[in-house]
Amino acid sequence: MEEKLVLPVTNQRNQALVIGVGLLLMAVVAAFSAPTTAAMLVSGNTGLTAQNVQSNLSQYTISVIGWLLILILDVLVSLGIYRYYKIANKKTAFYTAAFRLLYSAFLCAGLIWLFRSIGSTDAPFIYRALNKFNSIWGWGLIAFGLHLILLGTLFGTKVGKPWINKSIKVLLIIAGLGYTIQYTGILLVSNSAAFVDLVQPVFIAPMVLCEILLAIWMLAKGGK
Repeated sequence: MEEKLVLPVTNQRNQALVIGVGLLLMAVVAAFSAPTTAAMLVSGNTGLTAQNVQSNLSQYTISVIGWLLILILDVLVSLGIYRYYKIANKKTAFYTAAFRLLYSAFLCAGLIWLFRSIGSTDAPFIYRALNKFNSIWGWGLIAFGLHLILLGTLFGTKVGKPWINKSIKVLLIIAGLGYTIQYTGILLVSNSAAFVDLVQPVFIAPMVLCEILLAIWMLAKGGK
């Protein structure tokens, strides 16, 4: 009887470690891959974009491999989130994980374009590949935003300090709204740059902090 009570807690703790380690590793890799890839693309300048990629090919290739690692970690975190929360609310846990997996599917589709651009000497194709990645990934980030909103509704526990738990919960929901609103605007609003300048300052702090704080919480308190 005692063993049946201990096993679910132990399993939940394991899933918390998967989530925490996965999120922190993603943050570290993304800190290199995201700005490196973004720096290669010069909007409206096909030749300079291709030159950036070709003259920094090793750095560019490593950044693309980093995106692949992020994709793998995202899938593992999605599964960890479902397994961690399914006991409390199986239906919401399923949709929360499903939206993150949908984001991962978009990321995978965009990543194919980046891999195809490695070693290419066709400047228009390199420029197109980077734009395709940004566009496809942008659609995925809308799904990611919905994932964070649902994750915020799931997050809530008596373990740890209540004000910390409430702060993380609110940050997740606000960040989710930020991703959804910002990337919907980028893809649909005609003057997307002005839209981002208007919206991003409101949401940038929660978008940066929410998953890092969640990761730390999972490592310190999750499943205990």
